[in-house]
Amino acid sequence: MTEKILITGGAGFIGSNLVELLSKNSHKYTILDVRSNVNYSRNLVNPKDYIQGDVRDKALLKSILLKEKFRGIIHLAAISRVISGEKDPKRCKSVNIEGLRALLDTISNTKHKPWFIFTSNREVYGNSKVLPVKESYPLKPINTYGQAKVIGEKIVKEYSLKSNSCGRLFHKNHLEEWMNTSSYCPVCKSKL
Repeated sequence: MTEKILITGGAGFIGSNLVELLSKNSHKYTILDVRSNVNYSRNLVNPKDYIQGDVRDKALLKSILLKEKFRGIIHLAAISRVISGEKDPKRCKSVNIEGLRALLDTISNTKHKPWFIFTSNREVYGNSKVLPVKESYPLKPINTYGQAKVIGEKIVKEYSLKSNSCGRLFHKNHLEEWMNTSSYCPVCKSKL
């Protein structure tokens, strides 16, 4: 098993910050992202560790997971702007829901089962009157992006129970906080 972590959506805002954090802590990673214009100038991403592709592409996912047995997967790939989700709800649901399903289905059909982290967002809570929002608050999404994230959370919970695999949900601020303080998966205790 490799020591690498696969980061889907690793060239986005959260992904690039996560890559920087992982680099500072000497973690190895591979990025899967649809973007072709990745900035390698910060010397954080080696071009050989960057795969341009769509998380909905099961054939690509299968080839990636068969080629390298990743220790873990952090799934960030998404249509991540509320306005983008409202302008093109079909695409938002396709990438955010079907992309997640494609990834989990592919993992389920491989022998190696890496730990899995799915990031969600405060949009799942809608317009909460209490800030900061706590993860225990009820889910009340008011837009397509938030709705897709709620569905994603349910899919990950079902996957974890069905496959007896580690699937963990994090909201953006909790993921960053956890990555700064821990080197172990909080669910299965695998070393990150």
